[in-house]
Amino acid sequence: MSKERKLKVYITWCFCSISDSLIENLAENYCTVKRSVFCVISLSSGVGAGPKRRKRATQGGPTSEPQLDSQMSEEEEEGFEDPDALDSDYRSREELTMIMAQFDPVDLIPYGHSFEDLVISCTYRGISCRNFSRSYWSNYWHYAYGNCFVFNGNDLSGKRNHRALKSNKPGPSQGLVLELNIQQGEYLGAFTEQAGVKIDISNQGEMPFPREEGLSAAPGFETSIGMRKVEINRKDPFNNGRCSQSTSLDDANLYKQRFNVGYSATSCKESCLAFNQRRECKCMEYRFPRPPNPTPICNILNKQTVKCLSRLQLAYKRNELNCTKSCPPPCRENLFKLTSSFASWPSDAYQYFYSTRLEEKEIEFSNIENQTSDVRSNVLKLNIFYEELNYEVIREERSYELVNFVSDLGGSLGLWIGMSVLSFAEVLELILLIAFALYVKLRGKLGGRIRSNSQIARK
Repeated sequence: MSKERKLKVYITWCFCSISDSLIENLAENYCTVKRSVFCVISLSSGVGAGPKRRKRATQGGPTSEPQLDSQMSEEEEEGFEDPDALDSDYRSREELTMIMAQFDPVDLIPYGHSFEDLVISCTYRGISCRNFSRSYWSNYWHYAYGNCFVFNGNDLSGKRNHRALKSNKPGPSQGLVLELNIQQGEYLGAFTEQAGVKIDISNQGEMPFPREEGLSAAPGFETSIGMRKVEINRKDPFNNGRCSQSTSLDDANLYKQRFNVGYSATSCKESCLAFNQRRECKCMEYRFPRPPNPTPICNILNKQTVKCLSRLQLAYKRNELNCTKSCPPPCRENLFKLTSSFASWPSDAYQYFYSTRLEEKEIEFSNIENQTSDVRSNVLKLNIFYEELNYEVIREERSYELVNFVSDLGGSLGLWIGMSVLSFAEVLELILLIAFALYVKLRGKLGGRIRSNSQIARK
């Protein structure tokens, strides 16, 4: 009797969800202590006289903008550049991100894209999941993408755990199907270079990292993502911490404190680096969760702060912070091999009917006069499913056991000394033959002497 396989599905998908109202709020609160956010936008958008000034500088000779030095020091290669050498657009984005990091994520969530506006349709195995129910969804604020919504994952607020949904059949009809409205009309032209969503697929209970590990899906396309599970079993034969048996993070871990997630090597190392930044530089990068005790956000436009972060990053790279040793990979780990394919969606024939369906749901886009042609710029479809329910197992074993040692020792003895069982029997046989031959020879000599003595006696 075959046993039915059921595999878990845990999906995180994120949106770049910074709205104009958030920018106005930021500018109102921070224009007195920092450069106005509207000034940042105008600098990065390249409007007004900016292009002309750049053109005259090009015609008059070399520009005064700092260029990359081919002889970069090792510290400068660690991701923290000299603030004076930063590109103006990059500098503006970093300023905005640092300002946003000053706010509590709870206060930022209402300014991001809402679940009701983003999700046009959601089905899992044919059952609707469009309502934001805690049985299906949870959400959290991401420093780069804004509101992130997690399907079939633990509640990242740390209040409760979800019962894992399982799939017992492969194929697109047995997975998650989403139709999303990315609302490009709400994007910031100066800061939003890409349009679409980020998808990160990981195990239930682990912290998702969509910026580092996520996939991108573009509007106007149906993106199909097939999954294959890979299970890795590692060994720790000498009990020296080569892999971690624990499934939970330390209580001091930032991701454990904020999101109540389980163990992963990435979340452990990131928290270790953040702890060392707080200890050495008296601040933390904006990408880390805020600890309970107040900790300033590192200003990466300050040269002294950049030098401290670069020095610390170099020590992290050399494993001088002991983060790699204290955060080994788990002894049992589940990974997913992903295969993606794309198709234009909606098709030309279906687009009119789909636009009518959106109008019935009162979903509108920024281009009201030509809404039909604007559909592909705002909607996309996702199919996430298991390609097959068989999964690959990679198991580590000791390469040299005691049995192998005994076998190799016997082989060496047999090769160099000749002490195999057969050779030992042959040597024993040779000794017995020699002894028997000597016995026969001695017996013959003794018998001849006895006969000669008897003849002499008769005479």
